[in-house]
Amino acid sequence: MLAPKWLRDKPKNKRSMAKIKSLFEIKGTIDGINIYMLNGQWVARKAGGGFTREAIKRKKTMKRVRQQNSEFASAVDTNMKLRHAVGFLWGNFKFTYLHSRMQGLMQRIKDLDKESAFGERDAFKGLVTEPGLAEVQAFTYSPLAPLETVLPYTVTMGEDASKIVLQLEEGGSFPKMEAATHVSLRLGVAVVDAEGHCFDRFGSAAVTVSLDSLPETLQLTTEKPVGGMGPKLVFVRVWYGKQEGDKLTLLRNKEAVSVGCVGVVK
Repeated sequence: MLAPKWLRDKPKNKRSMAKIKSLFEIKGTIDGINIYMLNGQWVARKAGGGFTREAIKRKKTMKRVRQQNSEFASAVDTNMKLRHAVGFLWGNFKFTYLHSRMQGLMQRIKDLDKESAFGERDAFKGLVTEPGLAEVQAFTYSPLAPLETVLPYTVTMGEDASKIVLQLEEGGSFPKMEAATHVSLRLGVAVVDAEGHCFDRFGSAAVTVSLDSLPETLQLTTEKPVGGMGPKLVFVRVWYGKQEGDKLTLLRNKEAVSVGCVGVVK
């Protein structure tokens, strides 16, 4: 769709902003012309505004933009590395907008780095603060099946996070799911290395439990002892499945997988 002729034929050597007296209502960019409401009037001006890659990189007036970009990159990096550290728990299962939702989480956590100047704030430094660790625990990783609404067990963690004990709550049960006969439980631990800007990851083997006969107590233990000096983020995954003979087929419907951070060991 082309812009109206009177917009396309404007003088080439002038930077002007036209005020629209009467035109069919439209908002957005057409043929390089931005059309938008300003102070109660529709206006049209050339798109761009000077925000080129070169201008952002070199102009003094773009310093604030460069600082924001640097901090955004820190949040992106921490987001990606945490998802990779615990993503083995759900494999190729897709959670709704997990990347973008966790990016918002890391943006908030980055702001918790009070030691660094604006433009240098680091999401890893924010993560190891008390509020940062609380943010990770409170975040809903599986919004269609939040872990706190699915897991009928209380969790007790060992001193090094290598082992957790699950105690069935009185009258507790997993929510019913069509075709499901069992659930698969797994432990994952992400150890924060704030100086190295990375996570060390550890995991347990999956434990399968019948929905018809839940054990009073379960224990999940990582396959290797958990090491590292930083805070240890402890995750639990629940995945519904259908048992046929000796084979457990994991279900793929949207509510089949639930993941959450159940605690932190320091």
